[in-house]
Amino acid sequence: MNQSSGRSDPKQVVEQGYDRVAHDYARLEGEAAWPRLRWLRKLLDRLEPGSSVLDLGCGSGDPADIEIAKAHNVTGVDISQTQIDLARQNLPAGRFLHADAGSVQFPAASFDAVVSFYSLEHLPRQEHEALLRRIHDWLRPGGFLLFSMEADDIEEIVAPWLGVPMFMSCFDPETMKRLVVGAGFELVETAIESQVEQAHDIPYLWLLARKTPGSVRGSLSVSIRDLPPVHVAYIEYKANAEQSDMHNEISECFRRVQAWLTERGHDPMIQLTIGAITMADGQLSSYECCVQVSDQEQSGSGGVGVKDLLGGRYAVVSIEKDPRIIGESIGRFYQEYVPQHNLQVDGLRPTYEVYHERTMEYCVPIL
Repeated sequence: MNQSSGRSDPKQVVEQGYDRVAHDYARLEGEAAWPRLRWLRKLLDRLEPGSSVLDLGCGSGDPADIEIAKAHNVTGVDISQTQIDLARQNLPAGRFLHADAGSVQFPAASFDAVVSFYSLEHLPRQEHEALLRRIHDWLRPGGFLLFSMEADDIEEIVAPWLGVPMFMSCFDPETMKRLVVGAGFELVETAIESQVEQAHDIPYLWLLARKTPGSVRGSLSVSIRDLPPVHVAYIEYKANAEQSDMHNEISECFRRVQAWLTERGHDPMIQLTIGAITMADGQLSSYECCVQVSDQEQSGSGGVGVKDLLGGRYAVVSIEKDPRIIGESIGRFYQEYVPQHNLQVDGLRPTYEVYHERTMEYCVPIL
């Protein structure tokens, strides 16, 4: 790619570029042997049949997602609608989303593996660290990350590629390895390999990493997010010194909210379960036991209320639901992460605990 500087919106440049050259790009890999499938099979050999795999920057789904789908469930994300249309044609059984890989969201512990081929360099490199941390959140304990990106150091350029302008931005390979480790992964295998594109040898960093299961030290996973408001049904648990069985009483409040939703024809098991924490003088003041409901539910009954939980800027700590590490992770967040990153906690908004099947997200409001 011949380099030239540019100030265009990088997401728009990438989206429009791939919409125009989707078919030409699909033919590139057939012109020469690329290492993609060889590296992909290294990953697939480590997965149990029926695993969930996310492909960020999936393109047309050919060949990677077709190979993955032979034994696993595929979710693909791409910023190009044309690429997504091709992927849905090539792999009707897959789940393909038209979205920006740099901002798409998934619940914690959703996937056994995440792959991204030739895509990260199309995101501004200032987004790479945050994306790696979100990928760490999305992976189940022991899950794998496999990606390739150009082995170069480019702040940002817009340059001609396949006859269209294309945005590029990447850190050098050693910096990327440090970012991956800093996001909570252990490196399994890395290499720099060249492949032929339009008669040119292009070097790529290939990196396979693993989310270490059950570890806290060295793998605290925190991301800064703008959380949207959430419409919920709830029961408020009021803390006081005379209550000795707080955990069981909170569990009973959640059970009552879920029963109320079931009576109204909803399935509470597919909705977000959230605890909204209010503190006073360093002590728990109240805990609202919340389950997400549709906007059509506007009034409660039988001790169950309905309202919107406030959104806003939050630091989100992703934690495995293991009692041995939850307290340590939260303590490390306040003692280490907050001062290291100069965060200011907003004491006027509630802290949220968002529960998933295998993990929880501890969400702290920040200024």
